[in-house]
Amino acid sequence: GTGELKTLLKADWRGGMPLPRGSSLLCGFYLNELLLKLLPREDPHGALFAAYTQTLRTLAGEANAAAQAALLRRFELRLLAELGYALPLTCDVESGAAIDAHGMYHYAPERGPRLATRLEAREPGPRLVRGSTLVALASADFSDLDSAAEAKRLMREVLDHYLDSRAIFSRRMVRDLQAIEGEGQDS
Repeated sequence: GTGELKTLLKADWRGGMPLPRGSSLLCGFYLNELLLKLLPREDPHGALFAAYTQTLRTLAGEANAAAQAALLRRFELRLLAELGYALPLTCDVESGAAIDAHGMYHYAPERGPRLATRLEAREPGPRLVRGSTLVALASADFSDLDSAAEAKRLMREVLDHYLDSRAIFSRRMVRDLQAIEGEGQDS
């Protein structure tokens, strides 16, 4: 077809995939939404879609929230790299020095991390991130809960920058479901 709607003439069955349930299903919606909003239509990304398929397979069998979050961060990093927006995570962009795990950094999506001034470090705000979180992201090690939470926040800020104010509705759906669960527990 010449328009948005195409006619499928032939499809080959590639085998089944485990059916994601619960939070795994919501994670899958999130990944789908990222792909739809960030990739140009009909732009082939074979390696990215192979990583996407593997991430969905792994998510379907994973009920642990921390493990699911780690899978999402790894995929987000891969997606940005495939789009040409790989995150510099190992060196300060101004000095070239290796990231100090004990330092505080200001992260600019278009440039990368730079050591925060003392004043910036005392007033934590958007795009301020601990060096240990940058190291964790670079090594895809999300075993430290504080770094994992901060990595989620940083990735959200970076993705929002590249989404150019297009909202991710699956995030809102998760917040709404959590609010409903919270109300049910209060009863």
